[in-house]
Amino acid sequence: MKRTTIIIIFLLIVINTFAVRNWQMYTNRTHVYDMLEIDNRIYLGTWGGLEIYDLETDSFVKTYTTRDGLQDLDIRSISYQEETETLLLGTMKEGVNRLQDHRFRIALNEVIGLPVNRVNV
Repeated sequence: MKRTTIIIIFLLIVINTFAVRNWQMYTNRTHVYDMLEIDNRIYLGTWGGLEIYDLETDSFVKTYTTRDGLQDLDIRSISYQEETETLLLGTMKEGVNRLQDHRFRIALNEVIGLPVNRVNV
């Protein structure tokens, strides 16, 4: 009986491991909190992450989510620093994410001195 139970538990763990690997991430564009236009692209801060819409091709070209390094999917505010070409993304629970050269830099949060992690503009 113990052997059968252990085999069943092991099989469930293996099956769940493969199920998680094939998990799809769906973004939610129903709430857009902020948007910013830079170089014929519109950056949208949504419930589901950062969406980039290209005005020349008239289509969405990129979606940044937690898989890409974004700390929180709920983007409340977007700002752009021209000097460093850095996109600043204020999140609901994880402070300010910084996107530069299509890579996320160290987030500004309570750990490194931000008073609170919640950005609600």
